Amino acid sequence: MWKLDKKELIQMKNITDEESKISNALANFLDKISYPLLDVGSWSWKISSNAFWDKEIIHLDTIEFFDEDFKIFKSHKRIVWDFFDFKSQYKIKTILFCHSLQYLDDEWIWKVNNEIEDINPEYVLLVINKNDGILWELLNFFYKNKWSHNWEIHFSEFPWKKFSQIDKIW
Repeated sequence: MWKLDKKELIQMKNITDEESKISNALANFLDKISYPLLDVGSWSWKISSNAFWDKEIIHLDTIEFFDEDFKIFKSHKRIVWDFFDFKSQYKIKTILFCHSLQYLDDEWIWKVNNEIEDINPEYVLLVINKNDGILWELLNFFYKNKWSHNWEIHFSEFPWKKFSQIDKIW
């Protein structure tokens, strides 16, 4: 597992409009899920805040952000904590993983599944890369040359047990 620091993250987010594209796509789930929503690895907060601005959202990250960095809505809370140590005083009804699985080594997916089982949400939202076209060719090249990194590969065992896909947006 590896981590970005706050400065690197802000620089990366300033060169792309992916946050607005993802939040627009997630807004399609606004009435399909339950709240409160736990945004795991929330980082800048922007994606879930823009998609679910008037809902109860808990932004969970190991990087500490302040209102001076990014202001959040009154119905939202920031918690600086590791997902694997998180114990909520709230009944979490939906968990959002937005590009956060790419920072895990493959063996960590079992630990993620165990944490999800402990939290016992109704829904899990997952935002991952669509690894096709030239991206697939690059990933295949890296894999063949033994450069190991997750790149948000599909985990057939995630999320496990009671969850099934109810919708997909490309």
